[in-house]
Amino acid sequence: MKEPVQLVILAGSPRRNGNAAALAGAAAEGAREAGAEVETFWLRGMRIAPCLGCGGCNTTGKCIVDDDMSRIYAAGDRADRLIIASPVYYYGVTGWAKAAIDRFQPYWAQTYLLKRPPSGDRERWGAFLSVGATRGRRLFEGSLSTVKYCFQDAGFRYAGHVLVRGIEQVGDIEKHPEHLDQARALGRMLVSDPASVPKYEV
Repeated sequence: MKEPVQLVILAGSPRRNGNAAALAGAAAEGAREAGAEVETFWLRGMRIAPCLGCGGCNTTGKCIVDDDMSRIYAAGDRADRLIIASPVYYYGVTGWAKAAIDRFQPYWAQTYLLKRPPSGDRERWGAFLSVGATRGRRLFEGSLSTVKYCFQDAGFRYAGHVLVRGIEQVGDIEKHPEHLDQARALGRMLVSDPASVPKYEV
């Protein structure tokens, strides 16, 4: 019997009832509908220090810092799919999300220095969910660059995203169920047909 797809979600919203968190929840629902096993990490409640830039992972591929990031490493090692969900703060992901992403440095070391990519021979895929209060044309550019490089270093091909402008107050996303439906569809497709995940942006 084929093993279920393992999806890890890194939720970078400061609020569990926030708009980016709602997108993450919808994506998780869709992924479970497609048969995946889903593990969500709420980063705000975790003890994750910033990267020290010490180079300790350069020879081992392991981070020397002992904190809750070890749980994400363990999940990330077995993950087939990865979703990062974060609202936009100053044209980037939140501090919680950025701290976790910066700690992906051991995956960079594994891939480029030690020549043993974390994906091995597996095909792994990632996606991004985000909301922002303004409607600027370049609103998501900074976050997208950060997330795509994170996926690349950790051995996840970038599948697609749901990016929604004009969402600010808690609960605003609920006024636009079509966006939640898009996130739900992303979750399903990321599991069943990741190469066809759309890049949905409004």
